[in-house]
Amino acid sequence: MNNISHNIDLNYADSPIRQKIHLRLLDFEQVANNPSIVKPEDKVDIVLGCDVVYNLQLAQWLPIVLDRLLKNDGVFYGIMPKNRYVKMK
Repeated sequence: MNNISHNIDLNYADSPIRQKIHLRLLDFEQVANNPSIVKPEDKVDIVLGCDVVYNLQLAQWLPIVLDRLLKNDGVFYGIMPKNRYVKMK
């Protein structure tokens, strides 16, 4: 979190968009199992994720979490390494 926060500050320090960027740690289990944890006013336009699904349980929670976090017209951008599940030799 410190590294990405630092990178956001470096790239957007002098930009008015900086005030619209919010970084949060996301506990999939907590959001998926507590429907009221995300208030309507806390919903967001965009969720960015990188390598967020590394076990089956997280894959099951992801659509629930996104549904709770995103506004109706919100967008999820996810990046996954293509070799995550390739057996290493």
